[in-house]
Amino acid sequence: MKIINLGSGSKGNCTLIFNKYEECIVIDCGIAKKHLSKLLDKINYDLDEILAVLYTHNHSDHFSQHKIFPSNKTYQPFKLAPDQTEEVHMIENSAVIEIGHFQIRSFYVNHDALPTINFIVECDDEKLTLITDTGFVQEEVFPLIKNSDYYLFESNYDEAMLLDSQREYTLKRRILSDIGHLSNTQCAVYLSKLIGDKTKQIMLIHLSEECNTKDLASATYYKVMKEIFDEVPNIKMKLANQRKITTLGEDLNYLQNQNNLEDEQY
Repeated sequence: MKIINLGSGSKGNCTLIFNKYEECIVIDCGIAKKHLSKLLDKINYDLDEILAVLYTHNHSDHFSQHKIFPSNKTYQPFKLAPDQTEEVHMIENSAVIEIGHFQIRSFYVNHDALPTINFIVECDDEKLTLITDTGFVQEEVFPLIKNSDYYLFESNYDEAMLLDSQREYTLKRRILSDIGHLSNTQCAVYLSKLIGDKTKQIMLIHLSEECNTKDLASATYYKVMKEIFDEVPNIKMKLANQRKITTLGEDLNYLQNQNNLEDEQY
């Protein structure tokens, strides 16, 4: 698989997943169409070729650009938006969906947009787990998401920065709650329990621009891993960006210019 994160954070989220069969699915679309179109032009891929877009929940940073895709390509766990048609595919907890050569499994997470789901994407003996917008990860899903090849895992805030911020107390309480977001420490601890000998790469996603930094998220990840394993596992780790592309996975020959994708800012 090839994973291209077009942006991750409160201003918009969008992840494209490609396989060797020249198929692509999208998870969430809160990024402007011009940025998505620019990326697709650069890799010589057409918007119409995308098989499906899957939404985790209906918050605007994940869903605001849903008009880009026709309803019959859309999969979501929440009620239809006013401008959607009945062609939308509804997803429930523990659904297993076959889209092209992809197999996608959904599972509920705890967020204040009800319902919210996350995804396991499998293709050709590779597994990707995406965890975002949740206050905690339920242990009952651990067997499903353990030892994935790739993890996109929320590392939203640094606890001290959040508490010291000028945000309203109610917002701080919401973020810290079981229906909020995962902190840097929570993210690292969960990953330490989940990674295995198959795990190749990790991307920390949905970093807050106000209550986190890349340096803090990275330092927390390495600190926790070293404390638990005595040394940091030999797994490539990247941090997603709100305004730049971040990639994981294998190089697929049919995708053009992919080596330069991360150089561009928008």
